[in-house]
Amino acid sequence: MALSVAAALQLEVFSRTTVRVYAGEKNLGHTIRWVHPVEILDIGQFLTGGELLLTAGLGAYGPRVSSGATSAR
Repeated sequence: MALSVAAALQLEVFSRTTVRVYAGEKNLGHTIRWVHPVEILDIGQFLTGGELLLTAGLGAYGPRVSSGATSAR
């Protein structure tokens, strides 16, 4: 069964919070191909189209670290 972005946003689970569409409102009728829970800032390089990304926004406001970077503990 195909599910559009608009239909997914009408699911009960999304009624428990405020849903914000920051970009792509004209594409809400597109079919979702895959769902990914992510917290990666530069996830775009791994996407091919048709994905629904779920995120809590962890790290969204912190310093941006490019791919391949390491951090000291």
